[in-house]
Formats: sequence, C-alpha cells, structure tokens
Amino acid sequence: MSVVTKRSDIISNLEIYVGYLDSKKKEEQEFALNEILTEDLIIIYKLDGENAFAPARFTVHKKNDIKGFNGFKEDYTDKDVTNTMTKVVGLPFTNQGTVDKFSVYVKGLTKKKFSTERTFWRLKDERGKNFNLVTKK
Repeated sequence: MSVVTKRSDIISNLEIYVGYLDSKKKEEQEFALNEILTEDLIIIYKLDGENAFAPARFTVHKKNDIKGFNGFKEDYTDKDVTNTMTKVVGLPFTNQGTVDKFSVYVKGLTKKKFSTERTFWRLKDERGKNFNLVTKK
C-alpha cells in the first residue's frame, strides 16, 4: 500500500471508516469502534455538520480496508503516522476542549472504557474551512 499524499486520499479512507462504523456487519462495526477506542492519533472532521473523529493510522494508506490495515498496522509507528498526517493535513494539536468533544463523541458510540490522551489533526477543505463529509442517507 502507498501512503496518502493529498487530502482526497484521506477523505476516501474516512468514507470507508464511516461505512464500517455504520455497517450492519458486526465485524466491521467492531473494527471501527476498537480503532477509535485504542488509537492515540486522531483526525477530526465534520460528518453531516457535526464533529466526528477517526483513527489517523487508518487514514494514512491509500484505499485502506480492514485486511490491508491489519497487515501494516504494527509496522507503522506513531512517528510515521505523525509525519504523514502533518505533511498532508498540517500540525497536530491537543487541547482540553477537543479532548472533551472527543470524549462525548466516543461515549455516544460505545460504553467501553477509553483513554482521552490523544493527538489531533483537523481536516480542512480547499477553502480552509472544517471539512464536512456528507453521508448519503
């Protein structure tokens, strides 16, 4: 798999990830939930106008899927993810307001325990506004 080099590559992976979260297949949904609970590098975007979060590690390889992700996940260090995300999205950050929003988001998905110590990137659109992924409902 090749590493993402532009915003559209990340957006494609976000669409796949959101599909897993909304999937009727238990395996796909459990995968998506487990990754958001355990990943410490997070990308922020809007989903139908609301803040949403996804594991950055899932978004750094072009045309990602569960099988491909599981094949390289352990080989890709936090430093590798950080370097890729910073090149494509910009500098990472963390602040209490974002941590609080992340906590609310995850609690809305599952009752499982999770740590809130995370590093974030905010995905922007071509105009510099917060990227909004619109689902086809």
